[in-house]
Amino acid sequence: LGVFSPAGLPFIKFSGLSKIHLGPVIFMAQTFRRGDPVAVIRGRFAGHAGLVESVVHQKSVDKPNEPAAACHVILDTGQVVTVGLDLLTPCRADHS
Repeated sequence: LGVFSPAGLPFIKFSGLSKIHLGPVIFMAQTFRRGDPVAVIRGRFAGHAGLVESVVHQKSVDKPNEPAAACHVILDTGQVVTVGLDLLTPCRADHS
């Protein structure tokens, strides 16, 4: 690793995601914001596109027993779902 936060804790950077380990707590900062167009690339809603409504840390449709970083997404069908960040990718505004 070799990279540390100002508090001396390890800091790991991934493409699009950053994890700061604070003992038993993990804080995830990512690049999605309200209104961002996204596409679901895997899971129950794979192939759908939509807009991010909010970024949350809760159970999602594909991981019902495990709270994780996720987004509330308004799909192109009008349905609002909670989708894990690992199942989303940015897409163009026309949802293609």
